[in-house]
Amino acid sequence: MLSLIDDILDFSKIESGKVLIDRNPVQIRDLLKNIETSFFPLVEKKGIEFGMDLNPSVPNVIITDSTKVRQVVTNLVTNALKFTERGSVRVEVGVANDSGLPQLFVRVIDTGIGITKDAQERLFAPFSQADESLSRKYGGTGLGLALSRKIARSMGGDLVIEKSEPRVGSVFTLWMPFERVVKFSLENRSFHPHGGHLPALNMLAGHGAQLTSKPLAGHFVLLAEDSTDNQVLLKRVLENGGARVVLAKNGVEAVELAEKLAIDVILMDIQMPILDGYEATEQLRARGFTRPILALTAHALDQELDRALAAGCTDRLIKPINTEKLIASILASTTHSA
Repeated sequence: MLSLIDDILDFSKIESGKVLIDRNPVQIRDLLKNIETSFFPLVEKKGIEFGMDLNPSVPNVIITDSTKVRQVVTNLVTNALKFTERGSVRVEVGVANDSGLPQLFVRVIDTGIGITKDAQERLFAPFSQADESLSRKYGGTGLGLALSRKIARSMGGDLVIEKSEPRVGSVFTLWMPFERVVKFSLENRSFHPHGGHLPALNMLAGHGAQLTSKPLAGHFVLLAEDSTDNQVLLKRVLENGGARVVLAKNGVEAVELAEKLAIDVILMDIQMPILDGYEATEQLRARGFTRPILALTAHALDQELDRALAAGCTDRLIKPINTEKLIASILASTTHSA
């Protein structure tokens, strides 16, 4: 019952456009291998063959939503195992660049009961089962595939059934565009083995923090950020770029420092304790602060941008933040306000 309620809530959020895509650096190969390992007890109990083939083209680290990837892949494998009484379930993972944008594909191939052509047409409809008699035998909410496709499409990807034949098996493929991570600036940092990430690694993607020039020379930056790890990383990037940096760990401190010091630009994390970034920005604008305020947020939704602009922010940067984009945004905002 709890699983059904969770599925319905997730589906409702996606249908209403309220789903949040939390893209962060993820050690994708480890995440997928952990998913594979989690099914070993069930596979042993059923007595069927099961394995995952990770193509060498799959990077160690990509930028994506680890929770969403885990949810969809787990659902696909669960379905395949549920409807496969004998034979095998194989998972093939690789990267395709046909559209110019790298896409991760996860192909699940089973020798299960298969699906008729007619049933395939309604397979991704909410609360639909390929065969109502199968629902009574195998259980399930009828939301799993519909929810998984919605999640995939909300991330710019898709979930398709490539082929299926009754009593032969099925092939489902998840397509998921992703951003490559080229380099991180902090040596000896590691990712959480289950697909998470260290807080500091939320922030920078695509380029290292070591800069050969000083594009931010002469800039005095107030960094309002409550995460100590993120403070350290961003401060290092800014100082490497030539900026002077002062730190605030909440919105109250940010307001106080901005009023006391000759700040050129504020990097304002939206989610902070005591006083959040929206409220701090509103207070500063109400008190006459005219310098640029760049919101730092993990959300890519238009509503978040609208709210940031309404509060008085000059612009918004979405985590994980590319080093070059961070510096370019600071330079653009301070040039326009000069």
